[in-house]
Amino acid sequence: MSTSGWALLCAASVLLGFVLSRWAAAHRKPQGPPEEATEAAEAAEATFATLHVAARAAPSLRTGLNRGSAREAVHHLRALLGADAVAVTDTEEVLAWDGPAGCHRGHAVRHARAALAAGRPLTVAGDVVACGTPGCAVRGRRSRR
Repeated sequence: MSTSGWALLCAASVLLGFVLSRWAAAHRKPQGPPEEATEAAEAAEATFATLHVAARAAPSLRTGLNRGSAREAVHHLRALLGADAVAVTDTEEVLAWDGPAGCHRGHAVRHARAALAAGRPLTVAGDVVACGTPGCAVRGRRSRR
């Protein structure tokens, strides 16, 4: 896998870890006998679901990052991240896209380069992704904020 592919995969993994830890912290309840068992069961289910989706994406990415592997993995990565849309890119082009708002596909490489340059995951939202495309799902989210 290319360096940029590994960097993108690492960035997605770090982002997932951050999101899961924030989710777990937000949903932590005071400890008590009945709730403790329920919370532990919910956490175990969430962990299993996350690992299951990650396991489905991993085999195609093990062969290296190319159009074919990206197409096979992008749907699973979108489910794993819970994102409206996901682009898998190299440093030159979009290798695969999953989700609505294809009007933003042309900007994905620029955003990926920014994340690689920053050396950390970046969330792209708000005015950065605003567009004038009627019916754009991302544009609709911006107007509701």
